[in-house]
Amino acid sequence: MSIPVMRSFRLYRPKPPSRFVTDYSDAEKADFKARYQKVGKTYRIVGKIVLGAFALSFMSILCIAFRLSSPVLHWTAGLGMVLFFTFFFALNAGPCPACSQLVDSEVGLYCPECGGKMGKDRRCLSCGKTLWGGETRNYRIKYCTSCGVHLDDKGI
Repeated sequence: MSIPVMRSFRLYRPKPPSRFVTDYSDAEKADFKARYQKVGKTYRIVGKIVLGAFALSFMSILCIAFRLSSPVLHWTAGLGMVLFFTFFFALNAGPCPACSQLVDSEVGLYCPECGGKMGKDRRCLSCGKTLWGGETRNYRIKYCTSCGVHLDDKGI
């Protein structure tokens, strides 16, 4: 009887894209960018709603803590927290229209800031920026990190 091979604990293992940025024509790249514009705009709007809901609930809880309590503040704090958590979990950068990989997943072959090649130490070989991710990241996503297609001018 053979021992089964243990699989990775990672829940999401991205497949390498079949085509990269150099394989697409200029018309295809423009089409991908146009298709992603709505997703980028929605991401920025939802991000502002999350920030506003957090500020609303924080200020309401602060007022309650300083004994400025009223039923309106309790309702405002509760509504702010509900809005915060609802929109926080709805905040999604979506998939790349070219390769269908998640845009806000871990950094791949291309730099999300400039679209250049990434080195082994998470430093971009073109712009020299060292990227770190996680809950907070030090970069804006303008390019897909899997295939290198330009997605958004402002970045998400």
